[in-house]
Amino acid sequence: GRLNVAQIELRDRVGTALSGAHSFSRFNPAAGVTYKLASTLSLYAGYAESNRTPTPAELSCASPASPCTLTNFFVADPALKQVTARTFEAGVRGSFGVASLGGPEGGRVSYNLGLFRTDAADDILFASSAVQGRGYFQNVGSTRRQGVEAGVSYRQGGLLAYLDYAYTDATFRDPFTVGSQSNPLADADGLTQVRRGNTIPGVPEHRLKFGVQYQVTPEWTVGGTGIASSGRVGATSSGCRSGTVGSPVAVVGTRGGRSPLTLLRRPASVARRQAAPPP
Repeated sequence: GRLNVAQIELRDRVGTALSGAHSFSRFNPAAGVTYKLASTLSLYAGYAESNRTPTPAELSCASPASPCTLTNFFVADPALKQVTARTFEAGVRGSFGVASLGGPEGGRVSYNLGLFRTDAADDILFASSAVQGRGYFQNVGSTRRQGVEAGVSYRQGGLLAYLDYAYTDATFRDPFTVGSQSNPLADADGLTQVRRGNTIPGVPEHRLKFGVQYQVTPEWTVGGTGIASSGRVGATSSGCRSGTVGSPVAVVGTRGGRSPLTLLRRPASVARRQAAPPP
């Protein structure tokens, strides 16, 4: 396990309205077990707890009565609770040798397939306020992120290629109400009712990562990576999902801690509207 202790102090250099001191502490236990069924296959399972303290930006923008923008968030606000999470995971992983794709050396394939579930308490969300363009951070109760992770990689000499996929079902576990006048599902008072089981905004449902790199010399490595994601809800219970259909990145780097040269291509995004969540 691990003991985390954090002290966050805010100092107002103009007056005293923004000054404040916050203390957070928690002991997080963890345990895991691995069993090797064969030279190419192992089973694993684990349990771990973690905590996240609110950031200064979150602590200084946490009052519905004093909403703020992300560019101007320093106001006197009440304290937030720290986020605590409990994670269970289990799966299989291993590696095995394969015939060479060219050259004297054979290659090696590594793989993993696992299930996970993380239950968070007092999760923090940036909620819209009744004032257009402003919002505040608040604890929204319990949330859950669960799903499947799978990956496979191939290595032979200086060549490395990999493919990783993750499916995440991220939902609220406690109902709450937020102000969101621009939300098409808001009521006549501009309030949106978030129900148990509604999707957490900003978390992609599907995420694919892939890449390949080759070590040309002991000093130089060239390669590329890419990310594709879909199923990301743009606003709390808004019914609008978006996805990044491609984000290729070319990387040329050196060993020894030097910064790599990175060439980026702006990802393309798409959005679609889905039916409103059931009442």
